[in-house]
Amino acid sequence: MSDAARPDVKGIIHRVIAEKLRFPVVIALCRIRVGGLPLDDLTIRTVAAAFSKQPNHVAELADWVASLVRPTPDARPLYICESVSCCARGAKELHDALLPELEAMGCPRSVRRVHCLDQCEYGPSVDLDGRIYVGGEECIRRDERPWRSEPFVHGEE
Repeated sequence: MSDAARPDVKGIIHRVIAEKLRFPVVIALCRIRVGGLPLDDLTIRTVAAAFSKQPNHVAELADWVASLVRPTPDARPLYICESVSCCARGAKELHDALLPELEAMGCPRSVRRVHCLDQCEYGPSVDLDGRIYVGGEECIRRDERPWRSEPFVHGEE
């Protein structure tokens, strides 16, 4: 990333901080992506430092954000948990902040609201192909349980 683009990343971070969002890292990464800025190592280190996160966690979140718009022929829906536990932990706030960002990024995946992603202690949670963003820690957890094929879905897309 050029030095000229660095102020844009910092500006996005400062605006996210000023908004006092509950899930700032994933929202900052989405906005950086929307701004056409690369989610490269320097950006990841800048975001990690701004939000006191480990760079490897931010790198995994950055890859998750990039995967939201990466075209895949068999793309599964993005599952958004609406369980009681996730709702108590800020699911509505996360969804209200994340959904406009997905639209701005041009996320081609459908969004399905589900009853549970079985990440209650870490939620709120959003599942992208078995990689689950958990807002409680703002990190990615992998759901590799063989018995789990689909989340418990309710409602319409």
